[in-house]
Amino acid sequence: MKIIPILTCMSSLLIFSCASMYLAKCQKEESKMNVWLNHKQSELMQELGPPDNTADDGQGGKILIYHKIFNMGNSQGQGRVYPDGRIEYTEGHENTATETRMYYANQNGIIYYCKFKGPFD
Repeated sequence: MKIIPILTCMSSLLIFSCASMYLAKCQKEESKMNVWLNHKQSELMQELGPPDNTADDGQGGKILIYHKIFNMGNSQGQGRVYPDGRIEYTEGHENTATETRMYYANQNGIIYYCKFKGPFD
């Protein structure tokens, strides 16, 4: 029964590796976003276009929110045949993931903070 501890160890290592890679991706995205710090929000919008949403930052400024949606493929529908001969079918659906980039601008329109949220946050 030595296989169970080995499998447990291997799956823990796999989960840790995936989590580490995901955190590294988030940090990389935030460092890319940080080039906009101390720039005008109008410059950001000129480069990225209008934000998908905006929100108050609670200090008189605003948060410019950009979403990027990825298609992760479609799931298959399922069929079920009942003993009385009825057949039911559930349709498949599209699986998506969303990344969100938030740029915080002060009341003068200068970006002072950036935040990235991946699909697993």
